[in-house]
Order: sequence, then C-alpha cells, then structure tokens
Amino acid sequence: MSPTEIKHGILAGLVMLTIAVACVLYGVLTGIHRKKVAETYPTTQARVTKLREHTRKVSNSDSIKREYVTTFKVDLEYTVDGIIYTCRKKSMGHMEGLVTVYYHPDNPKKVYIEEEAKGHYVAGWYIFAGIMGGLALSVIIYVLTQIGKPGE
Repeated sequence: MSPTEIKHGILAGLVMLTIAVACVLYGVLTGIHRKKVAETYPTTQARVTKLREHTRKVSNSDSIKREYVTTFKVDLEYTVDGIIYTCRKKSMGHMEGLVTVYYHPDNPKKVYIEEEAKGHYVAGWYIFAGIMGGLALSVIIYVLTQIGKPGE
C-alpha cells in the first residue's frame, strides 16, 4: 500500500470510530435524560384521538417464514392546568383509549409517552455504535496489516 492509501484508510477508520463514540455518547445522554423524565416529570392521561398502523416486511428472503414489524402513529389529546394540548407520537405498541404521558412542567407541549420515558428506543444507538466501531477497527487493522506489502 502506498503511504497515501495507508493515511486515507486509517483516517476513514478513525472517522467511523468517532461516529461510533458519538452514538454511544448520544445513547448514554438520552438514557440519562429519559430516566430523569420518568422519575421527575408529572404525568397526565392522554386520549388517543387517531391511530395509524404501518407494517413493513423486514426479511427479504423468499422463505416460508416472513417477519414483519408494525409501528403506530398516534394523535394524543391531553389537558394540563385546564389547557388542552395535542401531539403526534410514534409507538411500537398499539395504543387506544387513555394512555399515560409525561410532560415537562415548564413546557407542557413537550411530552413523552411511556415507552419513550422508560428508554425503550435507546438500545438502537448502542447496536449501531457497535456495528460502526467494529467496522472501524476492521478497516484500521486491515490497513495496518498491509503496511510493507507490495502494491498491485
């Protein structure tokens, strides 16, 4: 490998490693914030006014068993201090009737559904960071093992 290829390979690996670290940091900070929300924010009951279901296939194989993921978009209406607020949220679970929401005491428009407040979405950042970090280390190790070998 030429010195330029080595430099670019290591630089690409370091950039991917930086992205992985940023994802882990974001996951940690989001988890801390969501824990604070669940422990300190007041709750109220919100009424589901509209529910939209979206199902997508996650396996591309033509095998007999196919896997699908269903997500829901819900419109919520809730009251804080006599003022009616509305919001739209995405959920992995089916919601109907009344649901609990956590709202910011100083800004009731900022609201979290239970699965957000309990941090159910945070794990994805760690998975992505692990994949990105593994790829980064693979690139760096590959480049380092190619030093001194003749180019083609």
